[in-house]
Amino acid sequence: MPQYRVGLICNDSRVLSELSNRLKEPWSTLIEIEGVYYWSSSHFEDLATVAEVDECATRLLATLNGLVKLHSRNAGELAKAGRIKFVDDQGREVTQVILSVSLRGRGTLTIHEDEDSQREAKRRWLKIAEKSLEEGEDSPISHALNYFGKEANWDNLFKVFEVIQRDYNHSQGNTNPHKPLPLPEEWTRDETAMTLETAKIFVADLLSQWITKRGTVTTKSSKQAVL
Repeated sequence: MPQYRVGLICNDSRVLSELSNRLKEPWSTLIEIEGVYYWSSSHFEDLATVAEVDECATRLLATLNGLVKLHSRNAGELAKAGRIKFVDDQGREVTQVILSVSLRGRGTLTIHEDEDSQREAKRRWLKIAEKSLEEGEDSPISHALNYFGKEANWDNLFKVFEVIQRDYNHSQGNTNPHKPLPLPEEWTRDETAMTLETAKIFVADLLSQWITKRGTVTTKSSKQAVL
C-alpha cells in the first residue's frame, strides 16, 4: 500500500510548526515539505485509494482539532490543504489535488516557555493523543474531542461535559443517567457566575483527566469504559 500524507493548513501557521515538533510518532507524524505541512497516520496505511484517505482524514481531523485545543485553548483551526502525497507503483511521488478549503477566523497559540514544563506537557499530550486517535469514531472520547474542537461556546462546552458524565455514569454502573459529577458551585450557564474563559479551562482540565484515566475493554460486540 502507498504511504499517504495529507496536506494540512491552519489560520495560524505557528500551530502547524508547534504540532510538527510534537507529532513525530510511528502512529502519527506531521512534517513540512516545500512549505506545506503533511500529516501521515497509521489509520491511512490500509487504505487503497486517495478518496478513502481523504474521507478518513476528514473524520480524524475533528479529533485532532480537539487535541490541539487541549494543548492550547485558543489555537487556530486545522483543515485539509486539498492535496495528498503518495508514491505510486512506479516509485514516483505523486501529489493529488483534492479541493480548496476555507478557514474561520484566526487563533492564537501560547507555547510554554519553561523547558521542563514544556517537555512534561508534551509527554502528557502525546499520551492523550495516541489513546484518542486509537479510539473508534463513535467512541465517547472521539465525540468529546469533536465538540471540544469546535467553537468554544457554552453549548459545545456543555456537550463535552455531558459526554464525559454519561460515560462516567456508565462506567460506575449508575442507574440514574442524570447523576451529576462533582462540580464547582460556579459551573453554570450563567456567565455572571463563571466566565466562558474559566469554563474552557475547567472543561479542558476535566477532558484531559478523563481521557488519561479512562480505560477500554474490547469485546466482540462493544467497548466498555472503565474509569
